[in-house]
Amino acid sequence: MCYCRQDTEEDTIKCCNPDCAILQFHLSCLGIDAIPKTWYCPKCRTLPGFKRGGSKHKSTSIISEGLKMNSICTYKTVANKNDKLVKCTNVDCPNGMFFHLPCLGRKRMPNNNKVWFCPACMMSNAQKPTEGTAPKPAAMHVTTNTRPTVTYVSTNSKPTVTHVSTNTKPMPAVTHATTKAEPTESSGSEEVTIVKTVLKKMPPRDKYGPEGKLGKYEYDLISSPNGWLDCVIIHEAHILLKKISTSIQGFQRPTLGPVHQFDIMTRPFIQIVNINNNHWECFSSINSPPGYVDVYDSLSTPLAQELLQLASDLTGPAFKGVRFIPVQQQKNASDCGVFSTAYDTSLVYGLNPMNVTYNISQMRPHLLHCLMGGVITPFPTS
Repeated sequence: MCYCRQDTEEDTIKCCNPDCAILQFHLSCLGIDAIPKTWYCPKCRTLPGFKRGGSKHKSTSIISEGLKMNSICTYKTVANKNDKLVKCTNVDCPNGMFFHLPCLGRKRMPNNNKVWFCPACMMSNAQKPTEGTAPKPAAMHVTTNTRPTVTYVSTNSKPTVTHVSTNTKPMPAVTHATTKAEPTESSGSEEVTIVKTVLKKMPPRDKYGPEGKLGKYEYDLISSPNGWLDCVIIHEAHILLKKISTSIQGFQRPTLGPVHQFDIMTRPFIQIVNINNNHWECFSSINSPPGYVDVYDSLSTPLAQELLQLASDLTGPAFKGVRFIPVQQQKNASDCGVFSTAYDTSLVYGLNPMNVTYNISQMRPHLLHCLMGGVITPFPTS
């Protein structure tokens, strides 16, 4: 039942995908007050079989444009009317502007294909908007000094600038990805029929209270080397960490992320977020420049549009971009939640996770001991 996992008497809406993992959602959790006749949850609406008509029309338009090109994609081939193509926003794209999804390693269109840059343009300093939009030259700064190397990739109104400085002591790299275009989900233009409007006032949602009570099931997940931590466990760690340092903001329910209901943070914050419903990452602004969000990722996954959206949700109008901080990596497919909690804990205790090497074999036993005892202490190091 819903992201909040709470069975209440509130009005709910049902996802029209019969195979939806959740199916029923509270209107208050979604932040809506009307029930459409046909509705798909934020996760299912990105699946190819449930995209709305407008996306299909846009895809047809992109294919038509691609057919007019002499060559497209990184392999400089000729477009075919049956190709699945995505268009780079940069009109001076060196690779032909149009790309085959398989060549990009994608199975479906990006969530935000209104403003999308190919990998080459994303990492270049020559991003330009498409026809009909105001020009926004990009800036790139690459610095190597006693602090970690910083790479900015941005789309803003400043002139193009390239600056490189080095000294004798390079440090680990920190990558900045910056965008002024707010990430959005693709949507269609078809008419939506409202079958019910909820007029009664919804009670304010508790964004910081427990997701549930820890029990044998959660403790077994933590103890198992292959146990993937769920929202109840992650948020219980949030609650205990917030007690240690009340001056740090954040620690909101992770279930607020997929429905974009995070409160905007006005002070340094820490927040564990879920990316694509299968990976935990730690966000923080404690050590970051104003407007930036530091991302502590135990898998070093590629930049995802959802990640930018969540960072923007947490920082609001002040958002400038994200920095990827080099940290110790997990060695299996299920420890992302454990590492994210360890990064959180280090930050709360004034430590920089970039400089910490955790004792992996002791991380799960330590987390279990802390949650059962009601106090989280720094994770064992090696």
